[in-house]
Amino acid sequence: MNHTWLDRLPRHPATTTLLAVAMLAADYVTGPHIRFPITFVLPVALAAWRLERRRAWLFALGMPAVRLAWVHLLWRLADESLFFETLNTVIQVAMLTLIAMLALRAARHQRALEAEVRALEGMLTVCAHCKQIRDKSGVWHPMEVFITQHSETSFSHTFCPTCMQTNYKEFFKPGEPAGGTQRTPSVK
Repeated sequence: MNHTWLDRLPRHPATTTLLAVAMLAADYVTGPHIRFPITFVLPVALAAWRLERRRAWLFALGMPAVRLAWVHLLWRLADESLFFETLNTVIQVAMLTLIAMLALRAARHQRALEAEVRALEGMLTVCAHCKQIRDKSGVWHPMEVFITQHSETSFSHTFCPTCMQTNYKEFFKPGEPAGGTQRTPSVK
């Protein structure tokens, strides 16, 4: 199955946290005047894509809040700039939350589609007449042989009541259970 480049990144939860810390560090190094918070989208989207819902929300709220704290406490901008920084933080939180919601929804949809594809790939092509099964290479096999080779299932054979009555009624005695209950050796 084809996977996105996001699926190829290490799956450990610390991966998204390290990415978030790296984005915050880059934002801190670049200072208050370079708008680096656009990169906050990366850890938020990655956490959401991996269905780490709480982590995605934490990044969406926390990363802009950390930047705002730096603006207020470390960089000490003019009061007019602080108002706009606070307003920008509110907008960033709203947009990152929206991105988290959309990425979570897309990830759930992707997982559902992958499950459906797996189910469809698991369908068997069966001859409508003889009931043989065609494998992936196009070779036809008797159903019992194919299923035994591809699972832990074994088979025993008997007759259903209808087939017993239709095909072997001379052997069928009234009052006797049709199809029998006796097991026959399984096919291997």
